[in-house]
Amino acid sequence: MRKSQHKWSQPIRHSIQIADAIEAIATGIEGMSVELAEVVHNTVTINKAVDEIAAVSEQSAAGIQETSATIEQTASSMAEIKHSAEHLAEMAEQLNARFRQFKL
Repeated sequence: MRKSQHKWSQPIRHSIQIADAIEAIATGIEGMSVELAEVVHNTVTINKAVDEIAAVSEQSAAGIQETSATIEQTASSMAEIKHSAEHLAEMAEQLNARFRQFKL
């Protein structure tokens, strides 16, 4: 009987070792699955943050363009005012010159 017990005990031992190895692999796969789910969650969170940053950047760019347009309009208005002031100064000089001629 001992021989038959020995004959079956080694394959049983191997089967138990294989089962233990399969269980360890399954546990490892479950752990990786949990970690992968965390990575996916973090990736989604990061993508949302990137989208929010992009939206803010677009709003900032629009604001900068609007400010730039306002500055251009202001510069144009200031140029017109300067031109008008120069024209008024010329007219004042002409008026002074005529006034002096009239006075003489």
